[in-house]
Amino acid sequence: MLKPGVHIWVWLQDGKNLMKAIIDYTKGSVTLYENDKLIYTRTGLGQKQLKAMEKQIEDSGGKRLHTNTDPFVFI
Repeated sequence: MLKPGVHIWVWLQDGKNLMKAIIDYTKGSVTLYENDKLIYTRTGLGQKQLKAMEKQIEDSGGKRLHTNTDPFVFI
């Protein structure tokens, strides 16, 4: 089960790379994975910055994993 304030996004980049982003509003952090390999971590972000990142991911075709969704729906 997901913690409140943590949003997980999943999408395909360039039709071949599985991307996953974990956005944590409680810590103000973003963590990005490409094919289950850590590629980027950033901390100390504000609410507006996190929302802008979520908007950018959504525009790239990302799907947000909700708390009551099976984790394998988008893969």
